[in-house]
Amino acid sequence: MPNAIIAAKFGGTSVEDAASIIHLRDNIVRCDPRRRAIVVSAPAGVTNMLIRWVKSFIDQSRPTKDVIMVSVRRRFARIARELELSLDIDAMFREIQAHCEDLRSSELIDELYHYAVSRGEWVNGQIVAATLDFEFVDALRFIVVDRKGHCKLSATKRLAEQIGLVGKTRHGIVVGGFYGRASSGTVRPTLFSRGGSDITGAIVAVLVRAKVYENWTDVAGIFAAHPHIVRNPRKNGLMTYKELRELTFMGFKVFHEDAVAFVRDANIPIHVRCTMTPEKQGTIIVKKLPKGRRPIVTGVASRNGFSIVTLEKYGLNDNLGVQGRIERVFTQEGVGVNTTGSIDSVTVIVETKLFKPVRDLILKKLKRFQPDDIRVQNNIALICTVGEGMRNRVGVSAAVSDAIATSRTNVEIELQGGSQINVMRGVKEKNGPRAVRAIDRKFSKKFKR
Repeated sequence: MPNAIIAAKFGGTSVEDAASIIHLRDNIVRCDPRRRAIVVSAPAGVTNMLIRWVKSFIDQSRPTKDVIMVSVRRRFARIARELELSLDIDAMFREIQAHCEDLRSSELIDELYHYAVSRGEWVNGQIVAATLDFEFVDALRFIVVDRKGHCKLSATKRLAEQIGLVGKTRHGIVVGGFYGRASSGTVRPTLFSRGGSDITGAIVAVLVRAKVYENWTDVAGIFAAHPHIVRNPRKNGLMTYKELRELTFMGFKVFHEDAVAFVRDANIPIHVRCTMTPEKQGTIIVKKLPKGRRPIVTGVASRNGFSIVTLEKYGLNDNLGVQGRIERVFTQEGVGVNTTGSIDSVTVIVETKLFKPVRDLILKKLKRFQPDDIRVQNNIALICTVGEGMRNRVGVSAAVSDAIATSRTNVEIELQGGSQINVMRGVKEKNGPRAVRAIDRKFSKKFKR
């Protein structure tokens, strides 16, 4: 058996029923003996069902929606039965129900929520492990998560060494995604953010020193634009961690943005692949692209929900440090900012959902700068054009603006990142899709990956 290991994470649609799990076993895992570190999500829809159930269970003023938990249990029991497994699903759910009742009676509500919601991955991990004849390794044994939902990698590595995680991969392991153990207090489940199974997969890839981290999902790879906006967009065969990070932050949901850092730091390539077409290559993400011909633009993403706040005053930026002081007005109220300016103005871009509750307080504080005018624009979409091929290339920023202009869309604000691999434009939300299509048309003709 080869020493190299491939870590593979399978999303909810890839493990949603017995047929999907058999396909995973026969057409993916067993086709390459290096796939010996497997991470699975809960079946599609189960996590949402568990959230609805536990919220009703916590709120004792209303009847608990027990029909939801019964439906979840029956779904897992049907999967196990069709796979001809000897797992006692009913016993698992009796254990889950009893522990939830203990936590509620002890008024450990936060722990109850994390425990209940993580049980979809816990049960499904055992089902997939039994199907593959691999060992199920509960993430509760080694993945440490802090109060903010971030993995504490040093502590995680120590626990992984203690349980001999790497040695277990000689036969094969399955880990349930989305959760780990709290970093303090009693050993109890703590969730990552939604889509957190990507993070679990990345952590496991690092711990077992995987050759590659495969992320199996229901799409064929990472495209240059969202298929709901651009018809038949170009699929990227190769891209960088930096490009992926920029695009996921701006709304590309194929891969969890927090998962990138773990594999990037360990220099482990990510391969995003489609479960239904395992014979086809997807998109490979690497630290650095090889020299040679490459697209100028890797992707164009649009994200709604921003506001623009502009202060105007003659000679405003003659005052040393004024931009930083303006930024602090926002950050002191918990509102992150992206700032640009001219000699007589400072413009701040903020997420509307964070800005709206403290808008009046922030505007009051901004008046201390005695501006000639303060303007607020809402319903702004940020259009982010990303590509390593843009670096040091003359005319890209102008070409982006020209493309948007051809779509008869006005640009409300212009930004360019210091890394030179992204150009950002702000437009009205209603014009966002039109601007994305225009930029994609402009650059898709330049090069083909």
